[in-house]
Amino acid sequence: MQRESLLEIKNLKVYFYLEEGIARVLEGISLGIKEGEFFALVGESGCGKTIFGLSILNLVPAPGKIVEGEINFAGKNLRSLSKKDWQALRGKEITMVFQEPLAFLNPVLSIGVQMTEMLNTHLKMNKREARLKALELLKNVGLAHPALIWESYPHQLSGGMRQRVMIAMSLSCGPKFLILDEPTTALDTTIQAQILELILRIKKETRLTALFITHDLAIVEGIADKVAIMYLGKLVETGKTEEIFQNPFHPYTRKLFACLLELNRPKTFLNAIPGQVPEAINRPAGCPFHPRCERKIEICVKEFPPETESSETHRVWCYNPFYR
Repeated sequence: MQRESLLEIKNLKVYFYLEEGIARVLEGISLGIKEGEFFALVGESGCGKTIFGLSILNLVPAPGKIVEGEINFAGKNLRSLSKKDWQALRGKEITMVFQEPLAFLNPVLSIGVQMTEMLNTHLKMNKREARLKALELLKNVGLAHPALIWESYPHQLSGGMRQRVMIAMSLSCGPKFLILDEPTTALDTTIQAQILELILRIKKETRLTALFITHDLAIVEGIADKVAIMYLGKLVETGKTEEIFQNPFHPYTRKLFACLLELNRPKTFLNAIPGQVPEAINRPAGCPFHPRCERKIEICVKEFPPETESSETHRVWCYNPFYR
């Protein structure tokens, strides 16, 4: 029996209204994430990935605005929720782990106070119950001295420890859906590996539904069930992880793979995609990747390509894709 999507997004558009014009940061995103899936959203910086995650939580910063689209979660229309409904939903049913936890942890409150507040708000635990629950969570995310972490302030912890605290807090109320926004980017390589190992363990033990946002294709192969490739606020390819890795169709996806380092094949230089992601306020007509694409044809400059299916799960938006 096919699972229904826990999160279903249709034609999502997010625009930022700036003095110099309108920046169309997300331009018609549609995707579904089924219960129990780890879904990776991949693209370069500036493609709109973080704004997509914030849109789900109705946290798009001003002067940004969701101008169109549907966001349905567990049968709820999230765009129709009241402020009170959002306060009950965020942190309990949907949670988010941010790229730089120091920017989102309160610097003047201890970790214990912040975790207690969350557990009291959403689960109505008293201080003793919240402390016991928090210490268990901190231990489960691999922090060796939970009682010491409980008493510490964010600035007293290392980047890796703060990220573990954020993950513990995000899991504290048993959410249905977790958004991980570049959770390893600000960490050194060794700590990155440890956090990825923790995320993989959480996936195996909890069957949590998650959106994993990253610019690095290399780290999603062992984690994600499905992958979506985003470029300048548009999806250009989606599919099961094995489909994307074994047979990428879109030229942009191919370019991302070409940038990966292969340890068993040393190179004298690192591949890079020529050019850069344009500003959303200066979005090219047609396919937004065409100024950087070696396979563009005349129509690419004029019109965004329609969706093409190569299988039930593998889709590409390209007029001149790679097919095998």
